[in-house]
Amino acid sequence: MSVEPVGEATSVRLSEGVTPRAYTLELQIDPRKPTFSGQSRVEVHLDVPTKTLVLHGRDLKIGSATVRVGARTIAAEAHARKAFGQRTGEDELVLGLAEQIPAGDATIEIAYEAPFGALWGLYRTESEGRAYAFTQLESIEARRMFPSFDEPRFKTPFSITIDAPSGMTAVSNAPLVRTEPRGALTRFVFQKTEALPTYLVAVAVGDLEIADGPKTPAPIRLVATHGRAHLGMVSTQVSADVLRALEGYFAIPYPYGKLDIVAIPEFGPGAMENAGLVTFREELLLTDTSAPASARRRQRYVVAHELAHQWFGDLVTMRWWDDLWLNEGFATWMQAKACDSAFPDFGAVSERVLDKTTALGADLLPAARPVRPKVELTDQIYEAGGWSAYQKGASVLAMLEAWVGPDRFQKGIRAYVESHAHGSVTSNDLFAALDKETGKPVSKVAASFLDQPGEPLIDLKISGCDKSETGPARIVLSERELTSDGPKEGASRWSVPVCVRVEGEPHPVCSLIGPDAPTVMFETAKCPKWIHPNAGETGYYRYSLPSAWLSKVGKSARDLTPTERAGLVANSWALAQTGLLSSSDVLGVLTSIDIEHESSRVVLQAVIDVLGDMRHELVDDTSREAFVRFVHKLLDPQRKRFASPPKEGVKEVDDVLLSRVLVLGGLFDLTDDPKTAADLEPFAAKYLADPSSVDADLGILALRVSARAGGAAGKSLSGARLVQAKTPAERVALTVALASQRDPARLQQALGLFLTGEIRASDVRHLKNGALRNPDTAPIFYEWMKAHFDELVKKLDGGGGSFTSTLSKACDEATIASLSAFLSPKLPTLEGAQRGFDEGLSEARRCVAIKKRDGKAFGDALRALH
Repeated sequence: MSVEPVGEATSVRLSEGVTPRAYTLELQIDPRKPTFSGQSRVEVHLDVPTKTLVLHGRDLKIGSATVRVGARTIAAEAHARKAFGQRTGEDELVLGLAEQIPAGDATIEIAYEAPFGALWGLYRTESEGRAYAFTQLESIEARRMFPSFDEPRFKTPFSITIDAPSGMTAVSNAPLVRTEPRGALTRFVFQKTEALPTYLVAVAVGDLEIADGPKTPAPIRLVATHGRAHLGMVSTQVSADVLRALEGYFAIPYPYGKLDIVAIPEFGPGAMENAGLVTFREELLLTDTSAPASARRRQRYVVAHELAHQWFGDLVTMRWWDDLWLNEGFATWMQAKACDSAFPDFGAVSERVLDKTTALGADLLPAARPVRPKVELTDQIYEAGGWSAYQKGASVLAMLEAWVGPDRFQKGIRAYVESHAHGSVTSNDLFAALDKETGKPVSKVAASFLDQPGEPLIDLKISGCDKSETGPARIVLSERELTSDGPKEGASRWSVPVCVRVEGEPHPVCSLIGPDAPTVMFETAKCPKWIHPNAGETGYYRYSLPSAWLSKVGKSARDLTPTERAGLVANSWALAQTGLLSSSDVLGVLTSIDIEHESSRVVLQAVIDVLGDMRHELVDDTSREAFVRFVHKLLDPQRKRFASPPKEGVKEVDDVLLSRVLVLGGLFDLTDDPKTAADLEPFAAKYLADPSSVDADLGILALRVSARAGGAAGKSLSGARLVQAKTPAERVALTVALASQRDPARLQQALGLFLTGEIRASDVRHLKNGALRNPDTAPIFYEWMKAHFDELVKKLDGGGGSFTSTLSKACDEATIASLSAFLSPKLPTLEGAQRGFDEGLSEARRCVAIKKRDGKAFGDALRALH
């Protein structure tokens, strides 16, 4: 067969001249085997005649390829090539045709075989000796499962048929139509789906256990591995409650008929929003009433996030990966709203300040990426998410909602979703709807935050209060850019909705500060006792107050909302990190806000987070003792509040359970406090004997504290115990404890369990977090990582970015130099790892700079307090 030669790819995007209209997939899946096979038929429309078709396919062994045009069948020769900007592998499938095909409709037919992946594409895993196959196709892994036009702009219906070994069960996005016996196989035929992008196609095959949940507002089923379904029935009711809240907000019914929620034992991400078949790490779904409060809370958040995607991402899909924030920022913003609507007293919206703090911290780094990045290379697709798409995207949405008003914002969102249902969009489609429905320049404000990294600093100058406490006050607001090295002078880069809360005023005073109004002034009738420059902490900016007024706000913190108090703590520390405030100023804020009587878990979390940063960035051998004294001064009164665990038979509310663990865990992590370890040791012993005999949250904390302190957990934990865990929550708790051990030999042993498989590949996050939590164990982790790097990357199916980002935990020049020298040469062959490396290096260098600049002054300020 004579075909035209094909050159290298010249664009990350496929040709505009070929549009897929529908897929028919016939898959033969036996999870016990190393490979699967399939037949893919793709109906396409061609704008112009061609002898070459380019689509996606990775690691596919092509058996045959043809193109049908009317009654004619034209042979095709398939060649693999690198996609544009691809670091490893070959993602494009080029079909050279024996003759030219005309413009119009055609059908591509390809028979193929492919290997199962490790964690991506269609992959296989085992649980308790039984084999299963699951999918994870986001972002561009559908090409590993079937030949496809693997871009989000292409939304088509899918007709899926699966042949699986008799006795196994198969599920997919759409309801099952029928099963047919085929010798040693069973054929599962599913309804045609709604129009979907390729990355939302999903299947699960194996000895699955399916349990029916609520029937309204949609039929909900829990899908789990054999013998596990009884652990997760609570999650079906959580899903129903969340669906009702989401339907109420959007005024659009759940779009996909049935909802299967799937608990997967080996899963790379936390969860995935596949339409109608939403997949989760099993510890998120298999949480019965005995599960820790932290697990139950996490479950509700993640379920709300993934179900919000059924509208944001599935029903309305971003056209290209540069707008991934339209999926992830929206779902992160919506999860809080849905949880607070579905579950009384959940308090999710008040916790948004913590996510915003994460985003603002990362946004200061020189390596920070915009929310809407340029995605011009295949490798950049893997890097389009992260804190910028999730936490910053959500924070910008929260700011816009507060600025235009919740009702008008909701009206704009409803119009956007309704008008683009089952289609693909860009950010401009959203902005057009919000501009129209709110009557405000939403697009102008939003673009200034989404299309560039960085953050504004709002400066407040206050006059008129020096001589009289009764006279009027004049408050002048202006904007600068804040960087990790301090404020940067220059023209305004943002249009910032700023709302200032002033003591004595019934409502916040709001202004739009930016290029058209770089300075804003307003007056108050009398001199206020305090001013809070970010009302409700809804604004995505940092603020700077004169020192005297910062002190006034701190002393009047009880007049602020808990969210504003948490924001005050985070803002003060952020300014100290950039050199705008002194360490003494921040210590003064922490002292003045009366943590002894603080009842808000959000505020306590903000305080402990700042103390953790101080420990990492500023504390050294000369200041450690003074820092420990300061931490005890702040948190010991809270320890007394939570000293007594719940009495047997007395059920405490989740917030109390979580606050107890937060305070006790914070005390131990910040000070290696032997008293806390001794107090918790009995609970660790009980947990080891029988996890159900102790409060789950307290037992899990006690376990990792005991492991680090060399108690019972440190002496008895092993890989065998890990494998015997009866619940997903217990498995995770044991993994974290194993990775938290201080003894170098035992920690090395624990890390080795990842290589031998006792610690699952998808639990690598718990391994990293445990080992990197403390400065004395981080070097052990780094040396182990370097010694086994290639094996680790292979085990994670190419997920090198999971390890390059650990550079962020370094805070000395020698470690940074060593890790940089080791990782830099590996980056050209690691997919999606560059961003983690760049941001990690940037954060590590910032830590070193802060320690050099403020370490001595911080120690002096601490010692001056005693």
